[in-house]
Amino acid sequence: MPKSISVNAESTELNADGMRLSRALDSLDLVDSALDEVAWMSCVTEQVGNDIADEWYNLEADVVESEYEFTYGSFEKAKNFSVGFRSGPLAAECAWMLPRLRDAIARSGHPEPFLVEIGAGPGAAAAVLSAALQVPVIAVDAHPLTSGLPEQFAKCTGGNVTSRIADIADLADVLDGRSPAAVFGMGIYRYLQPHQHRGESFSDWFEIERVLATHEVDPAVESFIAAMGDADLVLAESMCTDY
Repeated sequence: MPKSISVNAESTELNADGMRLSRALDSLDLVDSALDEVAWMSCVTEQVGNDIADEWYNLEADVVESEYEFTYGSFEKAKNFSVGFRSGPLAAECAWMLPRLRDAIARSGHPEPFLVEIGAGPGAAAAVLSAALQVPVIAVDAHPLTSGLPEQFAKCTGGNVTSRIADIADLADVLDGRSPAAVFGMGIYRYLQPHQHRGESFSDWFEIERVLATHEVDPAVESFIAAMGDADLVLAESMCTDY
């Protein structure tokens, strides 16, 4: 009987997390990224105005930094063109992440648990998951323009998020001796393992084994792993259809 009660309590907690997750996502009022490009852009233009929409259209193609300078230039731009542009994947990644982070929190045994998101960008996922799990999240990103954006997203969702500008090698400085329940990241693996198109494999295990046999871990990665201590590392990655 006690085991049954425990299972039911766990199920109730997960259901509550899921309901808070839905409310947090709804609070961002994002245009659905499942719309076709014309319909999506029309809806976004109604929200941001023609000037900002034209600025987005006129970004120099394939220049990543100019895109970041634009999308992180204001909360409105971050919400629509960084977060809203992939609202579907964001919802899917957060839903997948939710029970895994809840499990990490439970196993950590911390009386006041907190989480860290790496590669957080503007911090929307951190704000959504903080509200859903009701724990503080530190949103870490290396781009200086992301500073303050996670806090603005948290105002929408009701989460508790603090933004920090840092590389993964600086995780120890971010933690300042504290131990998180888990470190998580969304959409960052593609920067470690560049994807390939035209029917080629996204990952080839034979090649990975060959690399691992000779590769020395970068000192920045070693510092990151050491700083995590016993915390879980949870990564989510949404792929486009030809991966």
